Amino acid sequence: MDTPTKKLQTVTCAASFLTLKITENGLSSDYKESDEYNVAEFRGDVFAYTGGRAYIHAGLIGISDAGIIIAFRGTNGIVDLINDCRAGLVSFPYGQGNVHKGFLEAVESIKAGIINKLKELINNNPDLNIYVTGHSKGGAMATLTGLIIARELSGFKVQVLTFGSPRVGDKKFSDNYNISLFRYESFLDCIPHIPFSTQEKELLPRLGKVSDILGKLVDLTTLPAYAHAGKRIGFKKLCREYEKFLKIPIEAENDSKETLNSFEASIKMAFKHPDSIKECHESHYFPKIRRMVLSNFTDHIWVKKKLGGEFQDTDWSFPDTVQPGEVKKVYVILLNELIKGLHSEIILAQYELKNTSSTFCVTGKTSDYGTNFDFTVKVDKMKTFTDNNSFVLDKRNMLIEFTLLQLGEHFVDYRTFDSSHFIHKFMIRKIEQGLTLKEMCMLGSHDAGMYILNGGTIMALEHNTLTQSKSIHEQLNCGARYFDIRPVIGNGGKYLTGHYSDKHQRTLPFIMDINYE
Repeated sequence: MDTPTKKLQTVTCAASFLTLKITENGLSSDYKESDEYNVAEFRGDVFAYTGGRAYIHAGLIGISDAGIIIAFRGTNGIVDLINDCRAGLVSFPYGQGNVHKGFLEAVESIKAGIINKLKELINNNPDLNIYVTGHSKGGAMATLTGLIIARELSGFKVQVLTFGSPRVGDKKFSDNYNISLFRYESFLDCIPHIPFSTQEKELLPRLGKVSDILGKLVDLTTLPAYAHAGKRIGFKKLCREYEKFLKIPIEAENDSKETLNSFEASIKMAFKHPDSIKECHESHYFPKIRRMVLSNFTDHIWVKKKLGGEFQDTDWSFPDTVQPGEVKKVYVILLNELIKGLHSEIILAQYELKNTSSTFCVTGKTSDYGTNFDFTVKVDKMKTFTDNNSFVLDKRNMLIEFTLLQLGEHFVDYRTFDSSHFIHKFMIRKIEQGLTLKEMCMLGSHDAGMYILNGGTIMALEHNTLTQSKSIHEQLNCGARYFDIRPVIGNGGKYLTGHYSDKHQRTLPFIMDINYE
């Protein structure tokens, strides 16, 4: 089995967390606007199914750019938690071995609806791969459902990817699990090590005082022999508060396809920091997401270059090309295992300006143990108005914007451009809003003709009327190009510029000025 790409890991993880938007009435109305939906690259509608008491079991199915994705929701509330604790083993009716009674009942409650929809999607898309995924309890449900689908729909490629999944069945079930299954597990997450099994007896002497407490809670000699199936993909996420627990090394998997060192670290940390259990089980899996807008206001097509080295597949969400005048939205995905350490910088994407030697790259730099991520664009062989060859990108509201503007032979990021060039900034912002030239006007241009007082209504004085110091013709010479002059007929039937009153410049003289020049 080939290890899934980081893109597939991210897509399926996002689909797993999209299940949190499932209610008893289906997916929330705004689910298509969510980061999870977009990062999972779903196309069109996603279909949700619920079952069990109080609708505690939930799953969804939809078509993504990756293939057909089926995802299950994790534990949801106290009733669901009680169901998870039903850790007795029962015979698995779709294969060999025994499995967790509560997880099997969860699958059975929504299996029919999902498989019927799967058959419908396959009929219209027979060449698509099938991916089954889930986080926490959802991962356990995905583990079971993958085998059921492979049995009912033979001939189709089915792959299961889980995140922080608990153990599902016994060793016979594990040994006879015959489809592709990859389990992503954070080193400090204790959930993949439950329900407890007899193998934890090996761990007790290493836990010190914790072993006495654990021994009083659980009689390890009478527990069912649970064992994980598939292949474990473990990772460590940096965290200052839990750093000492991360110093415990990840050793090779044992016969139960897991590492006792991870269990030792997660159990010790859980007793020391109880609040860490939720954090390590949830936020450690879902990747950091930043939304970025790339705006090309140059004369050249941007063409993405292939990156080499360790991070060559981190730029998967960046477009291959960006045309002149085009604005592209990008999801920058920061996978946990890419956050290597403090102040490490990675290249997310690199572009060349077609038919030139000019290039630029988008880089990211971690700080504060990966909790913050700063973005910079570094340019090469481009003329700028300063000696600086990099632009630090603004990341307000979690949205990163980069607009490369060409002014003659020079290139600038207009958000870091000198504020005296406000006209350029204003026009680019209007263009980004999708307005055409005829729909926009420059700051102050609504009263562009209001530079002289030529009669007026009651209380019309220079101090409350005039908004310009130059005529329209003079404003044109200063670089202004877009005006909302609101032609009106004023005194004696004359055409005037302005609005709401007759304190305007006459229209004919400034037209004559332009024609004369």
